[in-house]
Amino acid sequence: MTINRNASFNPGGQFNFPTPQSAPLLYVTVEPRYSIFLESDGEGSFIVNAPISYIFGESFNNVTYTSDNGAPYVEGPFSTLAIEIVVEDTSALLVSQTVAVNSTGNLFSFSFAGLEARTDPYSISLYGTSVDGNQSYSATTEIYILPSRTDGSAVKIDNLYGGLYVQNKQNNWSGWYPVFPSGFYADAGQIFQSLNNLSIYKDYGLTSINLVPVDTTFNYTILNEFWDVMDEINLLNLYDMRYTFTNTTSVIEQVNMFKDRTTMLMWYTGDEPDGAGNDLNSTEIAYKAIKAIDPYHPVSLVLNCANFYFKDYTTGTDIIFEDAYPVGINNTWSRPFGTPVNATYGDCGCDTCLGELEDVSNRLDTFTTYQAALERPTMPVWSVLQGFGGGAGVLGHCAVRSRVPGHDNAEH
Repeated sequence: MTINRNASFNPGGQFNFPTPQSAPLLYVTVEPRYSIFLESDGEGSFIVNAPISYIFGESFNNVTYTSDNGAPYVEGPFSTLAIEIVVEDTSALLVSQTVAVNSTGNLFSFSFAGLEARTDPYSISLYGTSVDGNQSYSATTEIYILPSRTDGSAVKIDNLYGGLYVQNKQNNWSGWYPVFPSGFYADAGQIFQSLNNLSIYKDYGLTSINLVPVDTTFNYTILNEFWDVMDEINLLNLYDMRYTFTNTTSVIEQVNMFKDRTTMLMWYTGDEPDGAGNDLNSTEIAYKAIKAIDPYHPVSLVLNCANFYFKDYTTGTDIIFEDAYPVGINNTWSRPFGTPVNATYGDCGCDTCLGELEDVSNRLDTFTTYQAALERPTMPVWSVLQGFGGGAGVLGHCAVRSRVPGHDNAEH
C-alpha cells in the first residue's frame, strides 16, 4: 500500500490568550443557575460573579464615598456592589441585592411571577453600581422558562457545579433527579442484534449510552424499536449525529423525530470536528438548528485536538468532551501512516500526548485554562475514557469531574 506523505506545516488555530492589563478590572457576570427552568419549578436563581480581573471587565477604582445624615463624605474601599437584575423585554425587576467585590458564586433567587412559560429565552440584564454611584457595571445573559412536560424528558445543566438533572417518566415528570452519565459509545450494529442487549448493558450499572450509527444514519424503524426498550428501563441516550450534523435538513428531521423520547439525554453533534477539519462554524450552525426546535436538552460534542480552533468549535455546544487516549500509543511514530509524530506532523491517535494516564487530566486542565481565557460562561468538560471491547472497539463515556461519556478508535 502506498501512503502519501505531505510536507510538514503549521496547521494554525492555536488558542490566543488575551494580554493582561496593567490596572485591575471588575469583571461582573450573571448566568442562570441552571441551563433551563420549567414552569413547574415556580422560581429560579442566578449566579453572580464579581471578581477582580486583569483580563476582562470594566475599569475599577478601589475607592467609594459614603455619607450618613448629611455628614461629610467619607472615603473608603469599594467593597460592595449594588445590583439589579431585570428582564429586558418588560423591565421587570427580578433581583435587587448587593454582592461583595471580588466574590464569585453568589446565588439570588427570583420568582416566575409575571414571566410566561415559552420556548424562546428571556433576555436578562444586570446593572451594578458602587455605593456612591460613581462606578457602574453591566452584564447580560438569557434564561429559559419552558412549559412543563407531561411526556418526553427535560435535562438541565447545573451551571454552578456542572452536574446534570433529569425530569422524565422515571419521576413522573415531577421535580428533578440527578444523573451521573456513565456508559459507552456502542456500535448500533452490535446492540441491534438483540433487544436483550440493552437490559444486559443496563444491568452492568451503566446509566447512559451513545448508540453510534453503522452508516450515515440509523435504520429508524429498528432504532425506535430499541428506543422503546430504553424508555422502559430508563437507559438515557446521547443521540449521535456525528455523520450528519453538518446537514441542517437532516439535523432538523432527526431532532423532530426524537426530541420527545423519555430517555433523550442530550444531542451529540461533532465527533472530533477539529480532527476532521469541519467548517469552523459547522457546530454552531447545528447547535442553533437544534435549540430552535428543542430547548429541553443540552448539545454536546467531542474534540480530538489539544489546541486547534477550540473557541470556534465549542461555540456550538453546551458540554465539551475531550478524548485523549494515551494507553498503548507510540507518541513519536505513527503506526498506521508510517511517519514521525511531532507538533506539526504525523498522528499517533492522541494529540500532544506523552503516553501516560496524566494525558487525560492534562487535557482537562488545558480545556479549563482555555475557557478561563474566554469572555463567556464556563461549560462542563467531560472525559471520554479509553476502553476497548470486541473487534471494533468501544470507549466509555463518564462525567469524571464537575464543570467537567464515549468514543471509537484510539488510532485515527
